[in-house]
Amino acid sequence: MNPCPLPAVTLPALNEHARAAVALPEGTTFYNNFQYILISWDSNADEPLMPPSILFSKPDLLPYYPKYRAIDLLCGGRARQAVDGTLRVQGAIVTPEAYLGLWRSALAEAMSPAQLADRCGLRILVTLGAALETARTAKSGWSTSPFETFAAFERTYGDRFTFAPIGDGRTGFEVTLDLVEPDAARDAFYADSLISRNATAAGYPPRRSTSRFIAMNIRLRAGSSAPSASSLNRVP
Repeated sequence: MNPCPLPAVTLPALNEHARAAVALPEGTTFYNNFQYILISWDSNADEPLMPPSILFSKPDLLPYYPKYRAIDLLCGGRARQAVDGTLRVQGAIVTPEAYLGLWRSALAEAMSPAQLADRCGLRILVTLGAALETARTAKSGWSTSPFETFAAFERTYGDRFTFAPIGDGRTGFEVTLDLVEPDAARDAFYADSLISRNATAAGYPPRRSTSRFIAMNIRLRAGSSAPSASSLNRVP
């Protein structure tokens, strides 16, 4: 037995290297405020090179958040981890106040989806899907929607649809929108509303890794020339 054991070292559960806020175009949703998507570059003891991730992305919910809501989520989540050091920033312990300050700076300097693609080599993709027959009966519940019915959405994006059988003789469709496109963030929001209103009634396949069709999925796709994550929002 070693008579002089080394003290135990508590490794952070998460090490945040960089962060970015993506500002969506005005009018993306029904609500009268700008919406943001939060992206972080993290690592941990098991994954020193984790891919960037979209924060607060939940099943069947687009992670579009107004600024006050983004800060509220950070305050109740990651900032709390900073209290006991289970979240660090570039390996350094930070106070919750300092951590939130980094995100406030990122929100103040938010980039557009096109700028995210240009500067970071990342594109935000939203994939929507449903049982086609039932989706075609959908009507919007939003007065501001550019698509009063699913048929209007299909006229705009139908040439991008891919199709596959989903059981019981039914056909499902899938379509992916790249938020770099000027109206894609808005169209994804309203189309997701159309689809989610009808997915359950259609007997849509449950969210699982073996199912090709999903009600909604948002993800990042890396380009070939992403810069070093540490170039974004360095700790002073």
